[in-house]
Amino acid sequence: SFMIYRNFYEFGIAICDKIAVWKDKIKYKDLHIINAETLNKELRSGLRGSILLVSHYGNIEIARALSDSKLNIFILVYKSNSAKFLDMINAISKNKLKMLFIDDLDFSTILELQNIIENGNHIGIMGDRVAVQNDKNIKLDFLGRSCPFSMGAYFIAGILKTRINAIWCERIEGKYHIELESISRSNENKDGNVNLKRDKIESITNLMQNYIKSLEKRVLQNPQLWFNFYDYWNQDVKTKI
Repeated sequence: SFMIYRNFYEFGIAICDKIAVWKDKIKYKDLHIINAETLNKELRSGLRGSILLVSHYGNIEIARALSDSKLNIFILVYKSNSAKFLDMINAISKNKLKMLFIDDLDFSTILELQNIIENGNHIGIMGDRVAVQNDKNIKLDFLGRSCPFSMGAYFIAGILKTRINAIWCERIEGKYHIELESISRSNENKDGNVNLKRDKIESITNLMQNYIKSLEKRVLQNPQLWFNFYDYWNQDVKTKI
């Protein structure tokens, strides 16, 4: 159908845009910040850092134009899944990506993450990706069907006692729209950090549903910008629920 063609067409444009931002051809001045006041308050005010949820929707690589001049974002990835791709990016890019590999989330990694947050930097984690460790997944409703989402980012936010934001980048009519959205607002303590209740799964599920509802709304508005090219609902994944 036309929409399938449009999806692949937009993906081709997104690949070109990724290369352009890696080569420093897309800069901060090329971005349209939808809620600049909120973004400034959350990311540039000297606060402790936050967890930044990103996704396969839109083109979050464009946020590198924001990162290079305004803030530091460290991306958490599974090295076993991403090593070749990251090598390619760093071969092309003028600025090396700040990456943290978390095949094993051990004590030393937690300390490293804590230092990043305390220094006012931010940790980017994919919110619509299934965790390698099956016990970190939970099935929730997305676009009318149940599918697995990873709880890892929310566990990490709880351990680090920090807030969760989502950052979105949509290419609409040739312009890059950046928006920051608070995900942890409904479950915050007085310091503005994630406050996990006694029932961790229930608390995390509430936060995840905030994120999923926002992702769902955006995918419905611009389905051609969602670049998840695998069987999202029929994955053979063991989950908590």
